[in-house]
Amino acid sequence: MTALLALLVAIVFASGAFPLHQVAGAGDQPAQVRCAVPFFRGGATESATATMTTVSDGRPCGVMNWGVPTEGRNPATDGRITQPPQHGTAMFVAPRALYSAEAGYVGDDEFAYEATVTNASNSPLTMHVKVTVDVRAAPFAPPVPKSARLSDEIRKLMKTAKSRIR
Repeated sequence: MTALLALLVAIVFASGAFPLHQVAGAGDQPAQVRCAVPFFRGGATESATATMTTVSDGRPCGVMNWGVPTEGRNPATDGRITQPPQHGTAMFVAPRALYSAEAGYVGDDEFAYEATVTNASNSPLTMHVKVTVDVRAAPFAPPVPKSARLSDEIRKLMKTAKSRIR
């Protein structure tokens, strides 16, 4: 039953209907994460280190940058990559630093960036952030036919799985 549930979850999330994506300050991580960046502090007066967990599925994972992160205010208006990753691509598209692993790559990577934000007093400042990345293999999910509605496919899978369990 656990394998069936995992397969159904993989199908639903592979479809893109419910993308899982966490960014800095988003709280606890869900069980199936394709992109997670736990909350981190610093970057204005000294270099900050953020950690990112993502899967090698060709989609980018992003780090959100706020001038007042505890309140989700003053998003970054500009930024640039200062150290590119060795096993993927990084770019800064305000207010996020985005990372995509090379196709099929699994392992560690890192990159660094600067982001321009304004603090609580509306004074501009430049954040310096190093991101350590843990790239994991994308979960296997069979392709969902585009002609069929996702809910119909899930119902069929559930019916097949129930008949095999009995």
